[in-house]
Amino acid sequence: MKAIILAAGMGTRLRPETYKVPKCLVNVAGKPILYYQLKAFELAKAEKVIIVTGYLMPKVREFIKNIDLGIPIELVENKQYDRTNNMFSLKLALDKLKEKNELNDTFFICNGDVIFEKDLIIDAVTNSRGNTIFIDRSQYLSESMKVTINQSEEISDISKSISQSDYSGVSIDLYRFDSEGIKKLKEVVDYFINRGEKNLWTEVAIQKLVQDKILTIYPKDITGYIWWEIDTFSDVKRAEWRLKLINNIDLILNKKVYAFDLDGTLIRGNRPIRGATDFLNLSKSLGKTISFITNNSSMSNERHKKRLEDTLHIQIEEKMIYSSLDHLKEFLKEKNISRIFPILNNEAIKYLGDSYTIDEENPEAVIVGFDTELTYKKIEKACLLIEEGIPFIVVNPDIRCPVNNGFIPDSGSIGKLIEAVTNKNPYYVGGKPNPAMIKKMAERYLCNIDEVCYFGDRAYTDIEMAKQAHTTSILMLTGETNFEELVSVKESEELLADNSVFIGENYIFLRGVFEKHLSREKGGKANVL
Repeated sequence: MKAIILAAGMGTRLRPETYKVPKCLVNVAGKPILYYQLKAFELAKAEKVIIVTGYLMPKVREFIKNIDLGIPIELVENKQYDRTNNMFSLKLALDKLKEKNELNDTFFICNGDVIFEKDLIIDAVTNSRGNTIFIDRSQYLSESMKVTINQSEEISDISKSISQSDYSGVSIDLYRFDSEGIKKLKEVVDYFINRGEKNLWTEVAIQKLVQDKILTIYPKDITGYIWWEIDTFSDVKRAEWRLKLINNIDLILNKKVYAFDLDGTLIRGNRPIRGATDFLNLSKSLGKTISFITNNSSMSNERHKKRLEDTLHIQIEEKMIYSSLDHLKEFLKEKNISRIFPILNNEAIKYLGDSYTIDEENPEAVIVGFDTELTYKKIEKACLLIEEGIPFIVVNPDIRCPVNNGFIPDSGSIGKLIEAVTNKNPYYVGGKPNPAMIKKMAERYLCNIDEVCYFGDRAYTDIEMAKQAHTTSILMLTGETNFEELVSVKESEELLADNSVFIGENYIFLRGVFEKHLSREKGGKANVL
């Protein structure tokens, strides 16, 4: 088996870094992208690696000279790197191999801007046959090549333009061709280049192979292995978060209790988050105690239970749920507050119980929650009471709540409105990120707080709560937080350096990471970095 790495590009979106080094030598977690690839192919026992380089080629040559590697490396120069694409680079490599009569072999082809977990390459080499495109089914990535798969489980198309409704998986820019397949690929590459079409992706040739039925190519699902294509500085951070996750996976798997946020993490309105049920079932099969911590103060725990069971098709007990209303009840009892003016819906007021009376004239506190029956009259009365000196309590600080088709105002945004009108700050803000929420849950299960792993979709409540409680958390990009927003905040580097905070992305991906790691544990030591 031989490998071809296409690494001639300039990486303009990674400037000013790529003014100094070519794209393939940009550092990810302290090591160049090319380092990850070469070490992986070395472990996979490649006979030789051909690297097609162009931009700042001397830097690549110097890197190869200094790296401790047990396989031969051959550099091929693409002098037209600034006006061609990777199909032209591939032609140069294939021409060189043909000259040496070295095409009668199996080849793995990849771009020089993708990091791969070593075990991904080892699995790809060991457990794939024929001609293969390696795909990830965990998410749709607009910048990546997508594939479609026909009923015969063969690749039927590959293109960046395939829609989310039609795609079967994302190509990870890793391709396997046997000795016959590589020759057919060369024929198609030569066809395009000889027509003067030098600025094309390699995938255009692969697309012609499958659409014209020149070659049968199969998919291999690698979901759960760590990989990422590096085009921007945001991609560098995404890859570093992924590497951090896999390097600390034993820490996460050794936790006894998995606690989950609800809205945006497991469910969205009355719809399940994709893969959530399967991930919960996997967690149970691993012997984890499951619990739920929610800031949603619009309903009782009985309705939370019914909503989870109806949406996720799981069976749970009401005692597994701890909500911001539970926290509110405990706080009011601790402070001996019994007369309240609530901005809460009727279900929430009923859940608080008979220990509290509604007093519109002289309450001890105004309670501001996620009131789905909110009226202007309630807001007006609450503001006037607060201006008279009555303290107000915000049940939870969430600004918005995710629903089926977007977001709606939550307790925090209602509280901000009242703050703006009255020029008064809340006396107390309950719910997450208050660490009492997760500590109370841990007490219920008679476990230490450091035995808990918490899954949530908001950095400013879910992850902050776990940090304040000194326990592990996993941020899911399934609700309010998206990755671009996360890396843009000033605390992002601090979070990346914190080995108690991880990004789980989505449940298809995270379940795959768990299962791949567990299968490696059965088979022997993993080769991650």
